[in-house]
Amino acid sequence: MKKRLLFCLIVGLIQLNAVQAQIGVKGGINLSAYHDENEAATFGENAIFGAVAGLTVDLDMSEHFSLQPELLYLQKGGKSTFTLLSIRTEQINLVNYLEIPLLAKLRFGNNGKDSGAGFYVAAGPWAGFALSGKYKASSYDSKGEPFGDPYVEKYTFDDQDDRKRIDWGASGGLGLVVGKLILEGRFNYGINNLLDNDANNNNDNKPLLQTRGISLTLGIVL
Repeated sequence: MKKRLLFCLIVGLIQLNAVQAQIGVKGGINLSAYHDENEAATFGENAIFGAVAGLTVDLDMSEHFSLQPELLYLQKGGKSTFTLLSIRTEQINLVNYLEIPLLAKLRFGNNGKDSGAGFYVAAGPWAGFALSGKYKASSYDSKGEPFGDPYVEKYTFDDQDDRKRIDWGASGGLGLVVGKLILEGRFNYGINNLLDNDANNNNDNKPLLQTRGISLTLGIVL
């Protein structure tokens, strides 16, 4: 068994070398919000900031085209507010995901191999698995002072909170390459309905809840 695993590892490394794989790390911020059946996601008062970090592997297919699988830690969620009898309540949802995008990239100029400059456009699907999450509700009086203690609930992703661990969708972005540094902006469009409790998960149930996100990251080719 150990010999077989070693053989597979060696073959995998040879294949990566054959397609001139570039490994990189990246990190940055993610501005996220929820989309529901009543209104589109807004990246103003309904958005929250989270972190994004992870590994990238750029697989050269040709001079101007590559495939880039990634393994990311990504924080997503959103917030909403309502006022009742002059008491304003702010509700925040924050979920920590392990996410795997697979992007197709069109590259022009430097792609991280030399000291020049270049840029690229990228798009592709992604799948995410929720590691943990929480809901927090805080209330404030008319003067903006805290009204009572905040209420915090951790998500269990079972029948108690009716939320799904799996999220999936598509993303697209633009990147600027300077030497081995990569600055990228990306839009993530969640397709899966996080509240759909059908076994077939066809996103045909109400209510509808989907993720949206705009991330800005800085990476380096190792």
